[in-house]
Amino acid sequence: MALLNRVIIYGTDIDDDAIIKAKDGLYSLCSFTYTPESILKRYFMKDGNNFRINEKIKASVQFLNLDIFDKPRFGKCDLIMCRNVLIYLDRKAQSLILENLFEQLKPDGYLVIGKVELLLGIPEAKLFEIVNRTEHVYRKGRV
Repeated sequence: MALLNRVIIYGTDIDDDAIIKAKDGLYSLCSFTYTPESILKRYFMKDGNNFRINEKIKASVQFLNLDIFDKPRFGKCDLIMCRNVLIYLDRKAQSLILENLFEQLKPDGYLVIGKVELLLGIPEAKLFEIVNRTEHVYRKGRV
């Protein structure tokens, strides 16, 4: 757990209720259908018919209300996970978000998008290099 002292996780959403729920750290059993037992035991504890995230993990998370179109109010990131957001937006909005995410990543930082999302046809997609096409993992390119 020493690694957690060096890791800061930013959990962001525009919806205050989603932030409150995330801070609680309580997840239904069905959320863990494909989660290995070793991960469950290490990072979660049983809470009735649910699982609650370990307090040490939760302590390294900073929850912030943030509109995806706004510039983040925190430091540069090694990894950004923006899953299943871009598919709901038009190309102009996707371009703006990708530009913001690019700026928010450290050099050689990683971006992970949803498995049904594609960066095809978005000019700002050229800012990123494909690391793993199947898992939709990209690295900040050198511009």
